[in-house]
Amino acid sequence: MRRKRTWGVFLAAILIPFALFGPAQATPLAVGEAITFADIHGRGTAPTYYIGGPYKATVNGASFATFCVELDETLTFGTAYTIGGMGPVTVASGKTLSPEVKFLYYNYRTGNLDDLFPAFSYNDARDERTLQGAIWKWMGWTVPAGQLGYFDDVLYASLTGDALKGLGSDIDNVVILNIIDSKRNNRQDVLAMVPEPATFLLLGLGLFGLSTLGRRKIRK
Repeated sequence: MRRKRTWGVFLAAILIPFALFGPAQATPLAVGEAITFADIHGRGTAPTYYIGGPYKATVNGASFATFCVELDETLTFGTAYTIGGMGPVTVASGKTLSPEVKFLYYNYRTGNLDDLFPAFSYNDARDERTLQGAIWKWMGWTVPAGQLGYFDDVLYASLTGDALKGLGSDIDNVVILNIIDSKRNNRQDVLAMVPEPATFLLLGLGLFGLSTLGRRKIRK
């Protein structure tokens, strides 16, 4: 009985934190939650000021870096918005999240992007803006000419190269958040990484195992 109790405690200690927080940097999110955004690297000056991400998004006290997947949509930093939807398609243009964007964002959030692309450096404004440009490109947008000056040309070529085509098709926990204002007007579509569905399945199996151990203990 002592061995079963010890095993049950050990199983719970491993499964529950993993299921609640998922892979590194995943953020539990839900439609209807409040969300705010902050600038990270600055906007520059008109007429060719920078218009993209990364942005710092904050939900329920948790913050994460995100990028926009639409052009011609605007956010006001510090304003309280709402997550109006969560899924694989943008609201304004109906574009489906490409596997290449999922691949780039997943590896960015998990801290692996600089290993895959040594020319990329985290917290470097030019490199992270170049990543935003690659995200736009893989979403089928023509990057505005005024934004290209913010990018590293060599890195941009790597992040948009043919070698990436199809990568990320097996990633299922990168989603698009549709951001709406207090009048339910669409304001932006941004990326997020949420806990994987398989993680919650693992939690269910773990809790089932714990309940089975509990029943066996009662019977004896």
